[in-house]
Amino acid sequence: RRRGTSRAAALSSSVDNPDQFIARCEDHGRKVELYSYTQNFSPDEFDVNNPDDVKRVNGLGRMLAEDMHSADYLVVTHVDSKGGHLHNHVYICNNDNITAALKGLAKYQITQAEAKSA
Repeated sequence: RRRGTSRAAALSSSVDNPDQFIARCEDHGRKVELYSYTQNFSPDEFDVNNPDDVKRVNGLGRMLAEDMHSADYLVVTHVDSKGGHLHNHVYICNNDNITAALKGLAKYQITQAEAKSA
């Protein structure tokens, strides 16, 4: 990827912008600055060409990040996968806003029915 370009179809964050998120992650001085994971959806669930579906998937990523953590997050939604499915890249700053520590990611699973009803 070239610097200054973006493959993001949508993004959301607990802070004002991605640069501020990166600065907050680098500021705490830990060796591990952030954690990341992906959230994938079947092409049968959401259409990559539907802007409302893109927005909905990004919102589901935001809900996941907020439900799992009290740390700053950045959710980036992509539509360009080889499989033709919407997916989120969820980044969590390794600095909890309540306890000032984050002890790794807990296992978390959400069913398709729960995701659609949210």
